[in-house]
Amino acid sequence: MLLSGFAPDALDYLLHFQFNLAQRQDIQVTLKEVHSPRALHDLQKLPGVQQVEPFRAVPVRFRYAHRHYRTVLLGLGDERSLFRLLNARERPIRLPPSGVILSEQLAEILGVEAGGTVEIDVLEGEKNHLRVEVAGIVSELAGANAYMRLDPLHRLLREGDTISGAFLAVDPRFEEPLYRQLKATPAVAAVTVKHLAVEQFRQIVARNTLLMQSFTAFFATVLAVGVIYNTARISLDERRREFATLRVIGFTRWEVAMILLGELGLMTLLAIPLGWGIGVGFCWAVVVGFESDNFRIPLVVERQTMLRAALVALVATVVSGLLIRRRLEQIDLVEVLKSR
Repeated sequence: MLLSGFAPDALDYLLHFQFNLAQRQDIQVTLKEVHSPRALHDLQKLPGVQQVEPFRAVPVRFRYAHRHYRTVLLGLGDERSLFRLLNARERPIRLPPSGVILSEQLAEILGVEAGGTVEIDVLEGEKNHLRVEVAGIVSELAGANAYMRLDPLHRLLREGDTISGAFLAVDPRFEEPLYRQLKATPAVAAVTVKHLAVEQFRQIVARNTLLMQSFTAFFATVLAVGVIYNTARISLDERRREFATLRVIGFTRWEVAMILLGELGLMTLLAIPLGWGIGVGFCWAVVVGFESDNFRIPLVVERQTMLRAALVALVATVVSGLLIRRRLEQIDLVEVLKSR
């Protein structure tokens, strides 16, 4: 049950972290070629645009020892509220005056730590070869990325003040006409509307996980009922003579039933915390097994998921108890006591 509820919990947190806390822009505009900062003024004048933050994207190949990885080095401005880098505690990180910031994923791929020096092959323009210090490592859930401040990036590339695109905060009333206008602009290579991208991502994931979740939840429920019922039935069969003796010496049916059902309920209550621990362990195994260069699944199991799993076990106990109580009432006292 924890595994069936883990996927939506992790997905919700991933989307919240990535698109509500870190990337808070409404629209991302990518230009076909690098432009001067005057392009920012042109974007600011568009209808509905409330805030603009520039970025410079450079295709690069990182090298460290015998390892290498191709990605994009993103140059960002000093003051940012739309595109933020966050640590594991969800707090913003300021870019250092020099050096490069690597995501945890990229740092693990290269095997480099903060303070090390990486080599960078620039894959556009003059295709420079650079050596840059790793100034820090940032926690991210999607992509193997690298970041620098715009000014030192320009100096490394030996270029002027240029940008590759911008992050926009937009008035929702103007989003649709602004999107059409940007798509019709020759200098614009791509326009990404965040909420549409998130919605499309949710639909793709929902199609792939809904069937799996349904099967997992169904079989988990069947297993819970089967295990608990069989445990109670075996106990009843093994102690049938004891229960018949209690009935003969004056115990009521309810009192005899409470002995068996009380033990069953106590075992279930003791087993639930153990089941939580095992379930979280399986979720951790899923996190490790599905980790890739593009994204990593966060280990997030919400309280309601754990309560739902416990509720299934409790309901299975109640149903099993009712079935066992019927069998207990049908015991033939004389026949049982006559048996050796």
